[in-house]
Amino acid sequence: MLGQLDADQTQRISRLLDPLRGVEQQPELIETLRVFLSTNSAWGESATRLRIHRQTLAARIRRIEDLIGLSLSDPDDRVAAWLALRASDG
Repeated sequence: MLGQLDADQTQRISRLLDPLRGVEQQPELIETLRVFLSTNSAWGESATRLRIHRQTLAARIRRIEDLIGLSLSDPDDRVAAWLALRASDG
């Protein structure tokens, strides 16, 4: 899908994650988001992959949601976050 967009459109999607880039814990928050989405929001598997406690994962997810203004329990918001991650990688 991202291949159908021009560079400006892809950059606009990527900007959704700008609030994460401006915080001290940026690498761990972005990696937490990436793992959480790649496991289809499986809390236990995400915590295991990240080697953190589930409560730490929950705190990070709340922080991410607060910063980017999305609810990762909402399927549409998860898609938006996933697209933003993919646009950032590209």
